Amino acid sequence: MEGIPPVNITAVVHLFFVAAFFGLYGAEVVVETYYSKKDEEHPIAIRSHYLMDLYVEIPLMLGIFVSGVILAVLVGKLTMLHITLIACGTLTVLGCIFNWYRFVRTRNLEIQKETIDYDLLNRIRKRCAVYVAVVFNPLLIATIVIGFWLAYHR
Repeated sequence: MEGIPPVNITAVVHLFFVAAFFGLYGAEVVVETYYSKKDEEHPIAIRSHYLMDLYVEIPLMLGIFVSGVILAVLVGKLTMLHITLIACGTLTVLGCIFNWYRFVRTRNLEIQKETIDYDLLNRIRKRCAVYVAVVFNPLLIATIVIGFWLAYHR
């Protein structure tokens, strides 16, 4: 009796991280959509989103990345699709963390002032939304499609 192959265990862990990430992504959309309609509750949305990013999203993204790289290493032969998948995943994770850090740093500087410039925060949020629409989502979709293709054809 040999047991469960390591690639199968890693795949289950990877899919757990992916599923949890999509659940969190949906929760963030709800928080941002609900609270951003009311200016007086906007700080609640900012704080909630910050806490979700810091304590859940970033660890999940790192878990997805690490388990994905382990999956690629456990594969007998690395193809160009594997390398493309790792590149898309890496760009997705790094871009998301960079945008998050830039927004949080600016927000923290604004909070230290006596008055918060909500226009500045909204401009940065809009830039992040454009990044998500133009870069993050296409890379995420490419990563998912390639990942499913490789999982199905292994």
